[in-house]
Amino acid sequence: MIRGLIPLLALAACAQPPAPVALTGRTWTAVEIGGEAVPAAIAEPITLRIEADKVSGFAGCNRFGAAAAITGAKVQFLQLVATKMACLGEGVMAAEGAYLEALGATAGASLDAQGRLLLLSADGEALAVFSSP
Repeated sequence: MIRGLIPLLALAACAQPPAPVALTGRTWTAVEIGGEAVPAAIAEPITLRIEADKVSGFAGCNRFGAAAAITGAKVQFLQLVATKMACLGEGVMAAEGAYLEALGATAGASLDAQGRLLLLSADGEALAVFSSP
């Protein structure tokens, strides 16, 4: 009986929990902004790429960049800059405005059970939700 347990114990000792999903070094794709699904009229995905001290991405019509201050779960995007093109398509500019506003209001971030990134307001409300390939 004990002999049969040894291989199982050896396998259990080798098993490790999955590595945590890193916020940085990957491109996240927005699926929700302000509780609303990203409009289908947006041809290119709204994205967020977080590095150690900066963020960049596509806001639906324009590209943007900002400084990032990340300490644990506290996340802030500072000095946000974006190109200034106007785009056609129902809801495109409104979604972009809501997205850039959410980035400016971000006070924290977390990952949900599905591994999605949530940008959070100071009171913990989800401002935007992202998936990652």
